[in-house]
Amino acid sequence: MGQARCLQPWIHLGGLSNTIVQPQAGWQDLRGFQDVAFYLEVSDCTLSAGITTTITFQSSPSPDESLMVAGPTGIAYSFSTSPAPTFGVQKVRILRFNAGTGIVARYLRWSVQFGAVSSQISFRVWLNLNPAW
Repeated sequence: MGQARCLQPWIHLGGLSNTIVQPQAGWQDLRGFQDVAFYLEVSDCTLSAGITTTITFQSSPSPDESLMVAGPTGIAYSFSTSPAPTFGVQKVRILRFNAGTGIVARYLRWSVQFGAVSSQISFRVWLNLNPAW
């Protein structure tokens, strides 16, 4: 049976040509799980024309910053003015374990990259985890 976990309660972030990563205290330990479904909910997003804000999910086999790598492109969420951002729960993305690539590593976090003009976003993230057999 799957298990739901909150990766990030509601948070409001702003930035200008920078990247903000989730502090280590908020990372999820996925030991014992193999598949992850991401439920990203956005309540507010302030952008300028031609600027994109991107939320990605990164994982690592150990709790080391230097080993964190982004998952497949399909696990990133991008927000821009065209098309206009959609608020509410975004398209659910699923990351399945692959024995050849080991895509789902033990520790998971989010990262937000802001474009060249001041932008803001409010979001939360829930995970649905499928146990490993």
